Amino acid sequence: MHKNRHQLWTRLVLLIQLLLAGGLDLFAQRVTLAWDPSVGTNIAFYSIYYGAASGDYSTRTNVGNVATAVVTGLTQGVTYYFAVTCTDSNSLESAYSTEVVYQVRASIPSLSGLPASGTTAKNTTSGQFPFFLSSAITDPSVVLAAASSNPVLLPPGGVVFGGSGTNRWCTIAPGLNQVGSASLTVQVTDGYATNGATIAVVVTPPNQPPVVDGGTNATVRTNVTYMLRGRVTDDGLPLTPGRTTARWSKISGPGTVTFGNSNFAVTTVRLSALGIYRLRLTGNDGELTSFADVIVRVQAITDTNPPAITQLTVADVSSTSITLTWTTDEVADGQAIFAPAGGITLGTLLDPIPRLNHTVVVSNLQAGVVYSLAAKSKDAAGNKTVSPPVVVSTLQTSQVYVSAPPDLSAPGSLPDSLLLTSTANEEWARFPIYVPVSGRYAIWAWMASPPMVNQTFDVSVDGGVADVFDSPEAGWGAQAQWVALNGRNGLAPRTLNPRVFALSGATHTVQIAGVGSHSAIGKLLITDDLSFNPAQDPSTCCGDASPSNLAAYAVMVKKGWSLFGCPLAAAANEIHSLLPNPPAGTVFYKFDAVSGNFTPNTFNGTAWETPNMPLTPGEGGLVYNPGADFKWVVAGTLATTPAPLGSLLRTGPNFVCLPTPAAGVIGTVLSGFVFKAGDAVQRVNSLNGDYTTYRYDGRKWDVIPVVNLGEAFYLNLVPR
Repeated sequence: MHKNRHQLWTRLVLLIQLLLAGGLDLFAQRVTLAWDPSVGTNIAFYSIYYGAASGDYSTRTNVGNVATAVVTGLTQGVTYYFAVTCTDSNSLESAYSTEVVYQVRASIPSLSGLPASGTTAKNTTSGQFPFFLSSAITDPSVVLAAASSNPVLLPPGGVVFGGSGTNRWCTIAPGLNQVGSASLTVQVTDGYATNGATIAVVVTPPNQPPVVDGGTNATVRTNVTYMLRGRVTDDGLPLTPGRTTARWSKISGPGTVTFGNSNFAVTTVRLSALGIYRLRLTGNDGELTSFADVIVRVQAITDTNPPAITQLTVADVSSTSITLTWTTDEVADGQAIFAPAGGITLGTLLDPIPRLNHTVVVSNLQAGVVYSLAAKSKDAAGNKTVSPPVVVSTLQTSQVYVSAPPDLSAPGSLPDSLLLTSTANEEWARFPIYVPVSGRYAIWAWMASPPMVNQTFDVSVDGGVADVFDSPEAGWGAQAQWVALNGRNGLAPRTLNPRVFALSGATHTVQIAGVGSHSAIGKLLITDDLSFNPAQDPSTCCGDASPSNLAAYAVMVKKGWSLFGCPLAAAANEIHSLLPNPPAGTVFYKFDAVSGNFTPNTFNGTAWETPNMPLTPGEGGLVYNPGADFKWVVAGTLATTPAPLGSLLRTGPNFVCLPTPAAGVIGTVLSGFVFKAGDAVQRVNSLNGDYTTYRYDGRKWDVIPVVNLGEAFYLNLVPR
């Protein structure tokens, strides 16, 4: 074969590329060769020759008619010699090109072992973060460098490298007065290849010691278990170990101190001997420690009599809470224990303040459930007593509707509502609300606002501090809609959704002041059923159907029998207007106070048998409902000066209908009436039409009777 026919090229260029062959061979490499094409016109292909000695080429590769090619599979640490030829279509091959030489590197720089994360304090250089370089790196051209995702927080110039050989480390100095988090990449390069690893760095404020409160000093007696109420709080630093510990210890005192668990800030303690003890609560965050002391004086046992509990009274009841009051003959703490019928006994939080008169609210109860409750008190000597139980049921939930118009600063009109704001921060509306019983209420408003305007309102009750009501979750609309008032209570928008108001049984004023403009509000609804949604409950027809200027009360009529008392003066106090469409077969037995008899009236599915039967405030009767439970919405006005019920009650059976909306324990709804031994209250049992009797023995009721909104009852009185 001839190798002199073609003038091949003027130069051969060697391009070196490192190749990590899929991660299988760390040091596998390749080179890229490039050359000037031959001046010949009939070149068929080019060949690359290479070997481990100059001019001695052990390998030949046909690469086609191209001017560049890649040679792979080279061995690390070996020196290779390369030349190229070209072959024409007549199989004539040229002479070798100029020879190029390349030594494959013995290793590629690598870096491993750098922690995934680390911390350092503000304005403080971190500790050493170790890492490893590949073992064969001895070339002085290897360079370490750092790159930061946030150079202000972690300046690359603040990174200092140390160590030698394969064992290296770095420290990190954050930017001045900076805190936060960023990523720092540590890189190693030899001029050809670069590898690295990344560490997530958090720059924290300076660690503060834990805040420790040992509680109040106390006086106890020997070998009586006493509760230590310490507290340890911390700023959460340092992040490692990230756990704050607490520990009680005895500093001084004459006797043995036995802690229930000395590693809990709140724990029990028993002191064996008389004298003064200093107990210390120590908090540690893994780096810093602080402590607080409490003094406990142990006195001799001089009082062995428990406090006497008297005048245990259910002072108030709602659908979710019962308020107990009692007195003790010596100062003592207070706690209520309670249980639903057949349920587990629970306790309220202890009121540790010694007092003679106690008031405890038992909350988070279920509506319409019978509970057994007792009072529990303990004096300073550790003597405790529990009262006999009282039995009472919570009220049923209720909805109270208040219609427009309210007291307006700038009256106007929009469909189904009244204009509240035409100019930002100017108009307001005040709504009077009569609340029949104390409780926790949500407030719903019938509102409209253009959807393109982001509106907020200030809402206050009885002139109290205003809270911010943001736009509803579903957004505003030009049409009026029921919206639950949410609130911020000083925090982020809609933190409280819905906003819950603690309202006493009385008349209240809700003021809504516009912050934005062109929004409307016309009606309010309050409910102690916090899951109630008037937009999803068509049976509460207090949206469009309630006449203007009238309040409305939604009374649940159970299937079967119930006693009903009309509490409002309606526009038309007749049965066909008050109850226009009950289930077919409903019978209303109106009570006649003169004769003491009941007059029946039946609804046949279309009309009442006697449609004009009057039903004025204070009148009522028995209702038989043959169908499912339904809501009876009674709309009307409150009686301004209702006759005092006490003056109308007589010895024997009395059919009692409250002339105003009221609910609660019998002593609340008949405020001022004095019961005598032998008096009894009868409430109807909806399941069978029988009466449940509650008896008074001169001191207490066997079961305390409660009256729901719109409920009538019998009161059997002994001679006065």
